[in-house]
Amino acid sequence: MVQFVKSTFYSSETSNAPASYEPIFTPSSRSAISKQITPNTPLILLDVWCFPLRTATSRWLWNKPLPCYAPGGPGGCGILAVESQTFYKWRVHLKATKRLLSPNPASEAHAVDDNGRPGPHFYYPTASAHLSQSDFGILFPRVTRKIFAIEEPERIMKLNVRAVLQLLRERHIPVSPTSASDMEIGSETDMATKDDPKIFCKNGEIKGWNYLTCDVSDLSDVELEDDSKVAEDAHPAGAVVGGELMEGMQGTEERAGAAELVFDQSVRVTA
Repeated sequence: MVQFVKSTFYSSETSNAPASYEPIFTPSSRSAISKQITPNTPLILLDVWCFPLRTATSRWLWNKPLPCYAPGGPGGCGILAVESQTFYKWRVHLKATKRLLSPNPASEAHAVDDNGRPGPHFYYPTASAHLSQSDFGILFPRVTRKIFAIEEPERIMKLNVRAVLQLLRERHIPVSPTSASDMEIGSETDMATKDDPKIFCKNGEIKGWNYLTCDVSDLSDVELEDDSKVAEDAHPAGAVVGGELMEGMQGTEERAGAAELVFDQSVRVTA
């Protein structure tokens, strides 16, 4: 999604890109999509996968800020990014994500407040994993709790949906209202609301909904250049199976193998 949005928005500037740059998508200047991706286009990123964005062939595009930071754009408030807790704990990737969402991905010394404009809506739900961004946890709750250590998979999905709807409302896109039950302020019979500003709280007002900033000062010990050496065919399955599944798993190799098998089968079903 990041590649698609940036490739479209900066397509007119590719003539100035270095020879090492290899675009994965080049829209026609006459195509409708070239007019649809603007600084005011809302962007939703669920467990964004940063490593392929930082390869040598993509570095020119990586250094460009997301369109919302262009003149006339709303700044970071045009972005919703939701990490899983496992990606949040993956510190080198968290630093890359913060840089990606910042006004200046090319510099570690970026201006966090973007000259007074608000930062992105950036959160992670407690006890969530990469698969929490899909309906896998709702379809297979016992598997996600036992193997992936995901708690309340349905509630995590509701938090994500609440945030997505509210971002679209803020960007003046008509969407359905959110029920009082989903907002955790009433029952299914209560009247729905067309505004849910609480989902973008920054003080822990919502249980298990943790706000993040683009500030990388607490990650100064993380060497970001390490991830630029990743192979260009890097795939998030490597992180999911090699990282988040194994973290916190106290069982045997058989359980780890079972977890990898479940992930593989879920990908096949999705495909």
